[in-house]
Amino acid sequence: MTTINTGSKLIGYPPKEMGRLRKLLHDRDLPRVTVEIVTEVDPTWILLLCHHKDLLRYCNYWLYVVARDGARGCLVWAPRDRSTGEGSRPSAEAEAAAFDAWVVEGDLPADFYRLDVAAAVSIWKLGVAEWGPSWFADDVDSDRSDVLLQRLLFGEILFD
Repeated sequence: MTTINTGSKLIGYPPKEMGRLRKLLHDRDLPRVTVEIVTEVDPTWILLLCHHKDLLRYCNYWLYVVARDGARGCLVWAPRDRSTGEGSRPSAEAEAAAFDAWVVEGDLPADFYRLDVAAAVSIWKLGVAEWGPSWFADDVDSDRSDVLLQRLLFGEILFD
């Protein structure tokens, strides 16, 4: 079961009315409500993230795919430093060390990440928290996937 508490969003109100409504709600002593959402991860999402080239190709301006494997998913290099630029890749030594650690499921060097089933599930949770349980079925696009992937790896959006 996944528990997600994203706070409240006031949807459908004009900005001026939203401000008034937020102030009204803020001034009242209202109880906080936690909502639990049970959702299934679409297997297509796992396949897209872990095995399909197009999704990660869209992120190549900040992410480099080092290796792919049917069982392990992907090993990627994603430096937080913006100066690396599109088309950059890690040094051969760093790439080899990361690959060796990835194969034995050891700790990866800095800036290297596993995109596997666990990562796909974590991104799914972020998508549900941001856009609701049907985020993937409603409007999956590369921009959303890019944003969610950055939020998983970095905790924020570094590249746009």
